Amino acid sequence: ADTASVAGDRQGEVDSSDGRPAAWERERQAFATALASAGLPGDIDRVEKFMREAIEGREYAKFVFTRNLSSAIDAIVEYGKERGLSRHTLANVPLEVFQALRSGDAARSDPADWIRSVSEENESAREIANAVELPPLLFEERDIHIFVYPGNAPNFIGSGRITADCVDLSEIEDDNEVNISRKIVLIPQADPGYDWLFGQEIAGLITTYGGANSHMAIRSAEFGLPAAIGVGEQEYRRLSGARCLELDAGNQHIRVVR
Repeated sequence: ADTASVAGDRQGEVDSSDGRPAAWERERQAFATALASAGLPGDIDRVEKFMREAIEGREYAKFVFTRNLSSAIDAIVEYGKERGLSRHTLANVPLEVFQALRSGDAARSDPADWIRSVSEENESAREIANAVELPPLLFEERDIHIFVYPGNAPNFIGSGRITADCVDLSEIEDDNEVNISRKIVLIPQADPGYDWLFGQEIAGLITTYGGANSHMAIRSAEFGLPAAIGVGEQEYRRLSGARCLELDAGNQHIRVVR
């Protein structure tokens, strides 16, 4: 529903900053004309109603899914606490292990010991997998052996400029252990799983992947948060080694301060 509100009311909508017609109001008729020229229904009222309902439905479905997923993760964490298992240990255990324990298919005299052994085995496998570097997209077999990272054009959100300390959440095992308030946060994906960041008073946002219509791009626009969405792996790697960044969304530039 929040995403749908970006379009706003159709008639008389204006940008709050300067009183000019909002983007959707300016482009509404042009959009209808383009639809008609493509042989699609040109009734803009019907099209707009469809888009609003589709966006609201999509966002509600994601909300329901993530709410249940969050509850499931909380339950697993509580199960681990009762048995002296850390979040890090649990993060390397597939869901099938907990399902097998619950159903009795994996009867173990000491479930905690079994979970630890599974976790250690999977962590070792993950370290090996992480040592293998592949391009973002595989086009042919030889790309596995040699490739060059493609250049990415980030999607800059907003027009603000902020200089602040930064933190790479992909390097943090437990998000609850780090203070991200008033910091520029770096994350890999621009998916709804990171929506909680907007309640932490962060100063800016940078992601490896994601487009202009990704969840975090839309939410950054709603919050007026300077953001660079989809900077690419090479640029993300450069920025993640910094301690302080300048994120200039208006001039589409990111500078390492230190």
